[in-house]
Amino acid sequence: MIRRANFMIVSGNGRNTGKTSFVCRIISSVSKSYALTAIKVSPHFHTAKNEEVVIVKNENFVLYEEIDRNNSKDSSRMLRAGATKVFYIEAEDTHLKEAIKALFENFHIEGPVICESGGLRSLIEPSLLILLNKAGQSEMKPGFVKLLPRADKIVQFNGTDFSFNPEKIVYNGLRWHL
Repeated sequence: MIRRANFMIVSGNGRNTGKTSFVCRIISSVSKSYALTAIKVSPHFHTAKNEEVVIVKNENFVLYEEIDRNNSKDSSRMLRAGATKVFYIEAEDTHLKEAIKALFENFHIEGPVICESGGLRSLIEPSLLILLNKAGQSEMKPGFVKLLPRADKIVQFNGTDFSFNPEKIVYNGLRWHL
């Protein structure tokens, strides 16, 4: 387990739980004072559209740097919100360790980092772990249940608003705080 006080991990109980919207609001707030890096992890593989730079690609994972601010992808939204760099990783949890190692080998990442990923918490101990759930959703995915005891904050999302204001999350130059 790697301790990274400059990392915050945001995970959700499935799709449409507001993860990227929540992350982008934090990025907009914190990027006014700090050069911020965002990392988006997906277990789903997609065909690259020349809108990102491939850093490493093999049979186990793909590591991209997002460079296009002008499309609807979550990683592009993070750039528009103010992230200095955005990395997108496609890897199943079984190969996430290799992908993160490749990221750290290729880039020296300092300052605040926001990771949108559930699986990354098994490899990195961040200063904050935020979990998002859709309001009224009682069924919980096994990966989400596994993260519940480690969560610093559980936030409900009703489709437009959050039960906790993302702008209350701050970075003090060393670590994240609620």
